[in-house]
Amino acid sequence: MTSSAAEPWRVEDTRALRSWRKACRLLNLPQEDAVSLDIACRRHPLKITHHYLRLLRADKPGGPLRRMLLPDARELTHAAAESADPIGDAGIHQVAPGVIHRHPSRVLLCPTWRCGGYCRYCFRRRRVGEEWRNWRADDIRGALDYIVAHPEIKEAILTGGDPLMLNDAVLLRLLGKLRQLPQLRLLRLHTRMPAFNPRRLTGSLAAGLAALQPLWLVTHFNHPREITPEVERALGRLRRRGVPLLNQSVLLRGVNDAPATLGELCWRLAAAGVKPYYLHHPDRALGTSHFYVSLARGRRLWRDLWRDLPGYLVPMYVLDSPGGGGKAPLVPAYSARAGFVL
Repeated sequence: MTSSAAEPWRVEDTRALRSWRKACRLLNLPQEDAVSLDIACRRHPLKITHHYLRLLRADKPGGPLRRMLLPDARELTHAAAESADPIGDAGIHQVAPGVIHRHPSRVLLCPTWRCGGYCRYCFRRRRVGEEWRNWRADDIRGALDYIVAHPEIKEAILTGGDPLMLNDAVLLRLLGKLRQLPQLRLLRLHTRMPAFNPRRLTGSLAAGLAALQPLWLVTHFNHPREITPEVERALGRLRRRGVPLLNQSVLLRGVNDAPATLGELCWRLAAAGVKPYYLHHPDRALGTSHFYVSLARGRRLWRDLWRDLPGYLVPMYVLDSPGGGGKAPLVPAYSARAGFVL
């Protein structure tokens, strides 16, 4: 049997670009802020797959895809409103290593802190990139014991990091253990791997996930150009197996904060069989103020989506409350007489 190290997606991951100086050469980037960018990459690592590097080469300097993946000297400036833990993951809600219980009916499980690529706006940037830290057997037992001890938990959500960085055997074994808990009605996986490394969505993975239903897979696409023909084919392997697909995006300045861009993203998701689910207001992670969009602008953009798209393609616009309060909807109020009220 072929080892997991020889699988195409693993080869792609091993070859990922991790040097910003090499990125400068490959993408013809200026190097005026060499010292600042070196510090930025030590604080939050650089990782770009060759699949995504091809997209960056086609992107213009300062373009939306480059903004998401390339370091920026502004990351070294921390605004007063920013936090290393902007949504309170590491506070009272972390009940065990990699186990976050914020809402009574569902629990977040973070079995790895590795990702297919490292986004510069990441709200867990304090942890993501700890490539040495995967769950051990004791961590899995601790998570399962915690769920059993809390029968109010009805859904387990695998996040991280990115759970699809685990190989099939490890991932499906973990999901299988969760499926054996009768209290769990749903399983959910949150992943950005389809955008970074679509080869990860193999036929064998699709078959394994299909056997564990009811299970939802939530992708993370922020810009329509991330949905390439290769990505569409990869998503199709899941769809044909009956795995339901949702998408969450983050509203980011200079990336997707325009009605036409968000609208095209929703249309392209739908054409690929993915339901737009959440549009997240950006979290105030350290060094991410250059991505921030005001609440008023975000509401106007959502209103434009509601005007221009069929209702089933409009994602819910939400804010993860600082301090761990959970998601709050930000959609404008509507009245028949006044229309939308911001």
